[in-house]
Amino acid sequence: MKRSLNLGFLREKRVQQLWMLLVIAWVCIRAIVIRDVFGSYGVNPWVYFAVDLISGIPYAIYSGRFVINFLDKDWDKSKWNAAMTAIYFYIPDVYVLAASKYVPTTLVIGFLISVLIFSIFAVVGIRNNIKEKKSKN
Repeated sequence: MKRSLNLGFLREKRVQQLWMLLVIAWVCIRAIVIRDVFGSYGVNPWVYFAVDLISGIPYAIYSGRFVINFLDKDWDKSKWNAAMTAIYFYIPDVYVLAASKYVPTTLVIGFLISVLIFSIFAVVGIRNNIKEKKSKN
């Protein structure tokens, strides 16, 4: 199958290192926020950090594959990678909800709203990435 875009730059070690650095920085920031917000409700920030880091790497891989498969009109792989992207995206949030104990309803609602907002950002980001790649073709 012919590739519709050149992804050679993704093979560069510096690009991969930068992406990993960004993922780790984002995971650290989220772990601090979760510690401060949910730490007193039973959520272990170190476990959250590990869960987020371990799920963040496959999320990045599957979301990238999803965009490529979508552009290549490989619908079966696109659907699979979209599903895997969603699963890995929500794993840290599921951990927070499962590990927290006796959380005030307002905090849970606020957390779910933030999950919704970040979900929208992720969908819009992937959608914009697809549009940008299509316009280059």
